[in-house]
Amino acid sequence: MIYASRFILLTCLLLSLLSTKAQQPFPYIVPTHQVLKDSGIAQIEVFVQHLEDLPNWETRVVRNAEDVVVGSPIHEYTYFINSLGAVDSMVKWSQEGQPILSIGLDYDDSGRLIRIVDYDSERQRSQVQSFTHKDGYIFLERKVYDRWVRKTQTDEDSIILKDHFRNQTDSGYWEYDPVKESVDGTAYTEGRLAYRNHMHFIMKDGVPDSLYVKNDWYESAFGIVRIEGATDHVEGEVDLIYTHEAVVPEHSPLYGTIQTGYAFGDHRLKIRLPEFIHDKLFIADSLIRETDIWPTFHPTGGSSRKYYLIEYK
Repeated sequence: MIYASRFILLTCLLLSLLSTKAQQPFPYIVPTHQVLKDSGIAQIEVFVQHLEDLPNWETRVVRNAEDVVVGSPIHEYTYFINSLGAVDSMVKWSQEGQPILSIGLDYDDSGRLIRIVDYDSERQRSQVQSFTHKDGYIFLERKVYDRWVRKTQTDEDSIILKDHFRNQTDSGYWEYDPVKESVDGTAYTEGRLAYRNHMHFIMKDGVPDSLYVKNDWYESAFGIVRIEGATDHVEGEVDLIYTHEAVVPEHSPLYGTIQTGYAFGDHRLKIRLPEFIHDKLFIADSLIRETDIWPTFHPTGGSSRKYYLIEYK
């Protein structure tokens, strides 16, 4: 089932919502949702102030009289806060003061995030990610410019049960049955069947005893090519050692279909639920208005430096 696993993993990759500034560690933090709620904050404005570069790798983060500012503060982000202290929407600004990215967030009655909407610089909905918790399942849907590209059903532990995905030319369907411990995957390219995969673990006294695999390959889809050594049709059973790892000899008919060391449990794929990545910023226990210096060190020597100014409304 390595084919299905690979194209599932490819579709799991989320497009980065923001630039590398949004990655941890963050150059600034803002108050927790509780602090914002208690303080009655409805809006947060974040500005960056650049300092003169230094010729060495300066690690000092506390400003002093030697630091020379460069230009005026530049508006980077606006956060709109709801009555619960959570973010309703966010705008990222260009240096010219134009919105280059906007994100809208929706919550259910309990305050749980259920939808993330990305807007491009033209205020078009570039991506919508929605997810619903119902009857012990989680249902997720992702759209790009109003065209769905993925629909997924998981259990409450985010293990994928059903997954339907597509791009401009290809589509695929993947399903995991937790009762049968089986996985089925099918892919199409321009409407033609590209490949079909099935695997299931055979249990003995409640313990995985062997692994059955059946793959039929017709043509490439999702840019994935056949693994070297695999034929158009592969079918067979692999015994499991006591560690529940599939042992695939080098010259086995299944060679190239599953990897040596494939373990019971590897067929249960998990999805990472969509999240507002800036939510990790909301950890301060007070209304921080100015940050320490954030240095960036250059491989050839020297450092660029900046700090952030935060306003509340």
